[in-house]
Amino acid sequence: MCNILFKKIKKGSKMKKVITLSLVFTLFLILGCAKKQNPELLIKQNLNKDEFAIISEILDKNPPSSSYKYYKTYHSDDNRFFAFTWVHKKRDKFYIKTLELYDRNHRAKVNKFLGANYVKVINGNIYSCYGTSLKEPVITNNGVKVNWYIFDNGECSQTFKILIHDSNQAEQLVDALQSLINKIPEEENKFETFRNQKYEPQKPEQKSKCSVEKILKMKEIGLTVEEIKKVCE
Repeated sequence: MCNILFKKIKKGSKMKKVITLSLVFTLFLILGCAKKQNPELLIKQNLNKDEFAIISEILDKNPPSSSYKYYKTYHSDDNRFFAFTWVHKKRDKFYIKTLELYDRNHRAKVNKFLGANYVKVINGNIYSCYGTSLKEPVITNNGVKVNWYIFDNGECSQTFKILIHDSNQAEQLVDALQSLINKIPEEENKFETFRNQKYEPQKPEQKSKCSVEKILKMKEIGLTVEEIKKVCE
């Protein structure tokens, strides 16, 4: 195609040559002779937006269930402690997922499992809990404090992961979290001090005749929440 156009240029006047050259250049652009923009760069450029704005947008689209809507992300100034919260649409309670980071070796990544996208934070010393609470979480110098609601399921571990349905949103959340992790100031590892402290995430918010251990035992033997309430209230 380009050879045919150049043959026509030789036969025409100077003006025709100029016009034809312009057409050839335009065709090269249209046909992809010019470099295309890498679509992967678009995700990175979005980080010009505040990381917490990106996190809020994504968590708003990925509630733990249809009964909840996104509420707020609490965080410490040094980006070590986070509490991602959703509020129940009908009941006065929160679903909370915490993330506590105790060094600077962490890495955010997407782990795909059975078609689902899990955003994880790995490496280094991590502490994370999830569950429900009747009160909002509090960020302190020592971590995230939550009065967990004992009658709902919850768990704490040294891993963090969250389900994100859309793969592009999962990648954007990873970028935002990693950007915040990279801003953690260099300090000595706080995890050993923290681990030696007594931590009871399964603390009831209301008066109960039963200890935490007794309630957990009743859960293990298969009692329902309503049955446990009747015994303990």
